[in-house]
This record gives sequence, C-alpha cells and structure tokens, in this order.
Amino acid sequence: MIPVIAGVRVFALFLVIGAAQAGLMLMTASDWGGTGLLVATVWMTTVGVPVALAVLLWVYPQLVLAGVSLNQSEGKPLTDATQWQVIGFNLIGIWLLVTGLRDLVQYTAMYLAVVDSSRAQTPSLLYQFQLWGALAQTVLATGLTLGGRGLLGVLRKIRAYGS
Repeated sequence: MIPVIAGVRVFALFLVIGAAQAGLMLMTASDWGGTGLLVATVWMTTVGVPVALAVLLWVYPQLVLAGVSLNQSEGKPLTDATQWQVIGFNLIGIWLLVTGLRDLVQYTAMYLAVVDSSRAQTPSLLYQFQLWGALAQTVLATGLTLGGRGLLGVLRKIRAYGS
C-alpha cells in the first residue's frame, strides 16, 4: 500500500503544479473583463479547489482506496491488477473532474463577461464549444471516478469478447 500512498501524493503535487500554471495564465489573461464576483469565482475554482483537493489527498491518501477492497494486511504490496486498475481509474477520474470543473467555471465566467459587457458582443461559437466540452468532460469524469469498478467490468467483457 506504500506505493499507492506515494502515487497519490505525487498526484497531489501534480494538482498543485496545475493550479499554479492556471493561476499564472489567469494573471496574464486579465483583459477578459469579468466583474469582481466572476473573477473571484474563477480564481477560487481554478486555483483554490485543486489546491484544497491536493491538500486533502496529501493528508488522507486512503480516500482513493475507498472503492478498493484490500484483503491484505497493512504494509503488504498490492498484487491484484484489478485493484491497481480501480485506483488508476479513480485518480484519472479525479484529475479529469478537477480540470473539467475548473474549465466549466472559467468558460462560464468568460461567457457571462462577454454577454454582460458594454461592448454588446455575441459570444462566439468557440466559447459555446468550450463550455459544452467542459460540461461533457465533467460528466464523463464523474462517471469514471464513481464507476471505476463498473468500467473495469466493461473492459473485461470487451477482452473476453475479443478472445
């Protein structure tokens, strides 16, 4: 279980680095004209939520193991590939969920800033596609995070069908 905890903590560091990168991009892209509430919301979801989740995962790395049944005693390595796959699906799902929520809030805020601006611009199709893409990513990531074991069953059926 030690490699799993180390992997979750590396993942937490990855979230912090991603939040720092997103924060730097927000600082350079300050010309999109959002109001104070929109800017605060974007900052909170882009930087605050990933950092808070990273701290939570760093302190409690066992949260990722919630859906995995560990029949081994403490300190023994995980040998079952199924357990590793479920852990992997959970981590990938969490990462996609965090980035999807971040993008969803960020694109929604930019969309609202363009709609509410005094320039009376119509939001481009790019904003709309980015918004719908972030929504789809969030929904799929939620399914991946919560249904890792079910996805593993689907993969097994596909493998059995192919052989």
